[in-house]
Amino acid sequence: MQPKFEKMNRSGFTLVEIMVSVVIFSFVMLMVASMLLAIVQANAKAQTLKTTLDNLNISLDEMSRTIRTGSYYGGTSCADGTFTSFKFTNQEGVVVTYSYDSASNNGQGSIDRVEGVGGQPIAITGTDVGITSASFNLENCSASNNTQPYVIIIVKGSAGIQPNQSTFNIETTISKRGIGNSVYSG
Repeated sequence: MQPKFEKMNRSGFTLVEIMVSVVIFSFVMLMVASMLLAIVQANAKAQTLKTTLDNLNISLDEMSRTIRTGSYYGGTSCADGTFTSFKFTNQEGVVVTYSYDSASNNGQGSIDRVEGVGGQPIAITGTDVGITSASFNLENCSASNNTQPYVIIIVKGSAGIQPNQSTFNIETTISKRGIGNSVYSG
């Protein structure tokens, strides 16, 4: 007698089908992972830039408040024009100078503040902000004219640390409270 072989029901996937599906799944996951990494890097860059520019804005706001209530723009020798430093007398009567220093901040440049005559310069910009240029454009500073003096501050630089570094250009105009370049009367 011969043994009876029953035909076995062969349902399921072959080894080749499983291997093809694993390869396709791997490619899809690789693309998704690379997109996710790109999104994470973009978010890190945005967060770094936001924090850095917030710190820079705080510095510029403090500078604006001090200049706005000051007097004697340009110091004793007032002259309209564009300069790398700006001198004035603050509300308390102290001479304050803001200047661009290209050699400070590990060669990245900074904006420095000096209070009084012969005072020590203090960088008001953070170490993660590199200032490549800063100019102070002084207008209407002559005390003889009856106009409101103002200064236009233009700051260019970069923020963040590589590879999440971004460049910026900021321009702000600060006008003196009151007309003329005399002492602020509040």
